[in-house]
Amino acid sequence: MTENTAQSFGSGSFHGEVNRSSAPRDVAGGGQPRVKSHDAGKAPFATPQHTKVPRLSRTKKSLIGIIGLAQLGLATAAGIDLARRDPKRIHGPKAFWYAVLPLNWIGPIAYFMSGRKLGRK
Repeated sequence: MTENTAQSFGSGSFHGEVNRSSAPRDVAGGGQPRVKSHDAGKAPFATPQHTKVPRLSRTKKSLIGIIGLAQLGLATAAGIDLARRDPKRIHGPKAFWYAVLPLNWIGPIAYFMSGRKLGRK
């Protein structure tokens, strides 16, 4: 193994580091730190087994989907309006507003509130 051998998480050092002062040395192996048997198969920076990723409920997933669709619909409506609108009826250049539209909720709302010149054609 290399000197960048993993130690257990309880040792106080980062996963992948070797504490050179306290690691037992294998004299026959050229002075390399020995690897504990429970660390031998682990990949460097592996997620510990005790870490659990929280799961979202079906309701929360649905709510996230609805909010995402609303955001996408707002951005699409702003893009269609910008493409069809005469440049004389827009505050600023169209290229600026095309660059602003992908900014989540802020871009389309900013376009609808201040990018369009309202009134008669």
